[in-house]
Amino acid sequence: MLISKKGKLFLFIAFCLVSINALSEFKKAQIEFSEPVYNFGTVREGFKVVHSFDFTNSGNADLVIQRVVPACGCTTSSIDNEKIKPGDSATISVELDTTGFSGNKTKRVRIYTNDFDSPISTVTLAGVILKDIETSPKSIVFGKFPKSKIKERGIKKLKIKTIKGVKFLKIDKIPNFVTVSKIKQTKSEVLFEVKIKNAINLGSFRDKIVILYEAEGKQYTKVVKISGNAT
Repeated sequence: MLISKKGKLFLFIAFCLVSINALSEFKKAQIEFSEPVYNFGTVREGFKVVHSFDFTNSGNADLVIQRVVPACGCTTSSIDNEKIKPGDSATISVELDTTGFSGNKTKRVRIYTNDFDSPISTVTLAGVILKDIETSPKSIVFGKFPKSKIKERGIKKLKIKTIKGVKFLKIDKIPNFVTVSKIKQTKSEVLFEVKIKNAINLGSFRDKIVILYEAEGKQYTKVVKISGNAT
């Protein structure tokens, strides 16, 4: 049966209307975070940053949280509801252990859902982590040197720097083949001279200097390794 041009036009319009209606009735979940990035400011190393990210299912179908994947072992997460109805809200709690970190840090957590448009969402923790105490250098390396040059090659400087609220107490342990002498001290820095004794045995040596300091009423230690080779 032949269809006239008007008939074809009518069928085309009808098809478009049906398609638009079908699309309008297509149900899908949609995750929407009120604050996907949390800046925790400046914290001391070892501090645990905890934050709750609130989100809403702004779609017209149930939102299913399939899995939550932290960036590394230093970050953990939990969710109070894995199936969220349209219009309802839920929370993802994230905890970051800052132990071993310093400087500007950003940690992300990926959330996998049945959101048709964005199946993978991301929330972020960002901020600055300060170490209680830092040394320069981080380890003292004398390298290889002839014992006859010990006066020139056997001397190093060690700077100890603390942040506000942290107090340097003392050098708690010194290897028996070196002397450690204080050169100067301010509120936040102490400068020492580390010198190898003339009586050091020939051969390679490895040991450590132990620093004792106080933070929030508790005492802690920091280790500075020493190494070298006297020939």
